[in-house]
Amino acid sequence: MYELNWGSKELKHLAGVAGVSAAGQAGRNAVFKTVGRASKTMARKAAPIAPALAAGSLLKNPWHTAVNRANLTGAALAALLAKTEQEEFILVGHSLGGRVMVTAATAMAGFGASPKIRDIHLMGAAIRGKRNWRPLSEAVNGTVNNYHSAKDPVLKYLYSTAQFGQSAVGRVGFHSQYPNIVDHNVSEIVSNHGEYYDNVELVD
Repeated sequence: MYELNWGSKELKHLAGVAGVSAAGQAGRNAVFKTVGRASKTMARKAAPIAPALAAGSLLKNPWHTAVNRANLTGAALAALLAKTEQEEFILVGHSLGGRVMVTAATAMAGFGASPKIRDIHLMGAAIRGKRNWRPLSEAVNGTVNNYHSAKDPVLKYLYSTAQFGQSAVGRVGFHSQYPNIVDHNVSEIVSNHGEYYDNVELVD
């Protein structure tokens, strides 16, 4: 099983662009087995970010660098998994870690080989939902489980602002036509971007 959390440090910096305090946030970047937390207070105060972003700060902040790096990491992970002799994998990703896992899976689907991914679990995934998800559907033998919360303030305010109004699947779900891409609404038990691991039990 590969598990990835990623993105909280960049979200903290993005809030800092508007002078938002994130003293209660803990987080760091990593490729595997990292834990990032984003404070609810930071997201609540995200509204003042807009003027700073409009002034051009958005294009210079590390968030978009992190997004690009996540895409590259996903491609690298796909190549690594494809070369590994293990028969199948379960991928778990939180925040931008979810983006890495989705990118890896769709890249592996393009290899043309039999799927080596059994299941994927996405929690608060920082990736937009409106796209063709057929490659993702075909990349797994089992199910893509997406745990999303409409109350996630980081995805609602910071992600949406940084991504020019886009909605993340970690907040609104995939609403996919493919039966093996399943949304799990966890809004009743997750009201903070860092609560998924504590409050969500992954389905089998």
